[in-house]
Amino acid sequence: MRVLSLCQQAESDAVPTVEAIQDVVEEVLAYLRAHPGVHQGMTLMVRQLQPTAEGVPLAGWWQRAWATIIDSLILGLATVGAALPFIDARATGMQAWVEDVVRAAQSGGIPPEYTDPQYGLAGPIMTIYLVSLIVSIIYSTGMLMWKGGTLGQMALGLRVVPVNTGAQQHGLRLGMSLIRSIAFYGLSAITIIGLINVLVPLGNRKRQALHDMIAKTQVVKIR
Repeated sequence: MRVLSLCQQAESDAVPTVEAIQDVVEEVLAYLRAHPGVHQGMTLMVRQLQPTAEGVPLAGWWQRAWATIIDSLILGLATVGAALPFIDARATGMQAWVEDVVRAAQSGGIPPEYTDPQYGLAGPIMTIYLVSLIVSIIYSTGMLMWKGGTLGQMALGLRVVPVNTGAQQHGLRLGMSLIRSIAFYGLSAITIIGLINVLVPLGNRKRQALHDMIAKTQVVKIR
């Protein structure tokens, strides 16, 4: 299959193109059509998912997805508040860049890159990204240690536990919480790998994403 080479090509860009992502998706679909047994095997694995060794049911994929969406909204607001000084400081540069992009589109020219030094945006944007990353890791690690789950997971009745357990009523250890948080946001920073990470729980009995496997955790349903 050409999926690996396509992924590497997509990841080589600062922002993977839509065409690269479409190539990967089309290649995977073509492979599944040519090998129906693989698709049937994956379906069988999903249907045969078992609870943890302690009998606690595992969280569903959609439950985890909604929890992630809720957390993203919370973190979005927190990041805007933390990064507001950097946003205000570069509002003029952003406005100038947008105006130049619009003019280029209207005239059929090549739109300028936001990294052009004349706009002074590259540094602040990187700072905002780092602020967002740090806030996200602190939030996730702290909540996993305190409650065993983020606010989004708590809202959906989910808890993160060490693999093959599930009955514990306390949070995770610092090391496990930190490793899981760094792995999640690190993988999410790479578009293709982040997409794969989201889909991996659909194809294994323990419903572990890649960051769960790295941290040796599972997500269970507690209510």
